[in-house]
Amino acid sequence: MGNLFFKLLQQITLELPNTELHILSNGKVFAWENWAISLPEIDNPRMMIGVPIYSDYYQVHDFIVQAKNAFNS
Repeated sequence: MGNLFFKLLQQITLELPNTELHILSNGKVFAWENWAISLPEIDNPRMMIGVPIYSDYYQVHDFIVQAKNAFNS
């Protein structure tokens, strides 16, 4: 999946250079070295990655995302 994702981002960057991209992530993919290295190589100044935090209290955040220890990982 990662390879297809990066190809899509590269295609958007080339074909639609004025398009704003706001990508939501749980942030866990940045632990994978290939993602952390490959994403900046896209070199799209209009791309933003957001990691939503639904509460400052871990139990509420974990309940909303339906994943145990999501807030702390």
